[in-house]
This record gives sequence, C-alpha cells and structure tokens, in this order.
Amino acid sequence: MELHLEKFSEEMNRQSKIAHKLDRKDVENGALQKQEMRRIQINKLQRNAGFMEEWTQKGIDDWKNNIDKKREREAGQLEFDLT
Repeated sequence: MELHLEKFSEEMNRQSKIAHKLDRKDVENGALQKQEMRRIQINKLQRNAGFMEEWTQKGIDDWKNNIDKKREREAGQLEFDLT
C-alpha cells in the first residue's frame, strides 16, 4: 500500500516546493513593487519641492520689482506735486 501512496507523497512534496517558491517570489515582487512606489513618491516630492522653491523665488523677485516700481511712481508723483 505504501508503494502505491508513494507517488502521491512525491507529488505533494513537488507541489509544496513549487508553492513555496511561488510564495517567496510573490514576497520578493511585493518588496520590489513597494520599493518602486517609494522611489516614485520621493521623486514626486523632490519635484514638488523644487517647484515650490522656484515659485517662491519668483514671488520674491516680482515683489522686489513691484517695490522698485512703486518707489519710482511715488518719486514721480512727488516731483510732479512739487512742480
């Protein structure tokens, strides 16, 4: 009887090894996918930070230009009022 059941035991062992191998591969793929998503998110955050830095610098430059224009306009108005 054991001889008859031996082929089933061998098949069970073979399938167990395959299942274990596939499980390990799924875990590895999950880790790689998680790592890739993390890399994408970090890249996105870096791009956003760079954009915000550029936007802030542009705002500061515009503000400085506006202050200079305001001073010129006020100086012109004062000159006009004095004449």
